Formats: sequence, C-alpha cells, structure tokens
Amino acid sequence: MDEKTEELRDIFVETTGSDTVTEGQEEARGSLTDERSADERVAELVETMREEYAFVSGLDDDGYEAVVRRYHDGEDDAAIADALGVDPKTVFEARTDLHLVDDGDRD
Repeated sequence: MDEKTEELRDIFVETTGSDTVTEGQEEARGSLTDERSADERVAELVETMREEYAFVSGLDDDGYEAVVRRYHDGEDDAAIADALGVDPKTVFEARTDLHLVDDGDRD
C-alpha cells in the first residue's frame, strides 16, 4: 500500500469504526428455476407495483396483465386498446403505470 492509500484506509476505519467495506448481499429477486407460469409472475408483478405506485389508468389487474403481455408481444397502444375495449390514452397510462416506456414515449 502506498502512503495515500494507507491514509484513506485509516480515515475510513476511523470514520466507520470498521475495516470491512462490503455489505451482505440481499436475497435474489428471481430464479431461473422458478416453476410459476409467466402469467402467475406477471400477476404478482402487477399486484406488487399497484401496492408500490399510484396507478392512474383505471384498469383492473386483469387489464394491466393484458397490457404487459400484449406490449411484450409487440402490439402498439391502438391494438391493445381495441382488444381491451378502451381508448389508446388509457393503454398509454397503463404502460407508464407499469414503467413500460419505449423511446417513442419520450417525445
């Protein structure tokens, strides 16, 4: 260790009271061996996001789940809106509620 590194180490130890600089890892959020279906995972995600964020589109959880599936299938807002029987603005709001934003949405 050079002199500057030693000084920084000493300052760190003095300030934190510890010579350990790593934190314990949190539990992983997912698993490659998750046996739940994609629909179950999407439903859980929508439920979690609804609890965490203020959804504004007015769709129910089934509607949000349909938006997720159809968005990832490559459908645009108009096609999703037709399938759900709502207007494209509602689908756009649902996508932003779900943080499903693409480059075209930034305009």
